[in-house]
Amino acid sequence: AALQAGARIEPCLGTEQLGNMNVEEAAAPATQPAVEKDERMASLRANLVVAESVVEEAKLMAAAITAQLNAEAHGRELRAALNASAGLKAQLDAALDEQRKTALIMQKVTDSLRAELVAAKKAAEEAEQNKAAAVTELEAVRQS
Repeated sequence: AALQAGARIEPCLGTEQLGNMNVEEAAAPATQPAVEKDERMASLRANLVVAESVVEEAKLMAAAITAQLNAEAHGRELRAALNASAGLKAQLDAALDEQRKTALIMQKVTDSLRAELVAAKKAAEEAEQNKAAAVTELEAVRQS
């Protein structure tokens, strides 16, 4: 590598100057920028790897935050649906209570009408018996 570096700097220095330097001295100025460039490239590559991992982590965090926001929105929707359901249940319970009250009233009316029907049937039977007794008495009076 030192010989190659020497060969690279040879056209720049001239052969008389090269003869006065040893090979390491001749190679040092030429390799110094190359080493700095390699170090800079290695540093940039390391920074790129770090930046890529930061970007990947940011993407994962964004996905996690999005999932959490979606879950919270879904939770709010579920709570709203549950509240609406509770409201509907309360309305349904009130309607069922009203229906039960109406059914009890109708049962009382039906029972009252049945009692009146039984009383009317008894009255009709008594009237029929009174009629029969009157007819019998009338016949007895005619025959006497």
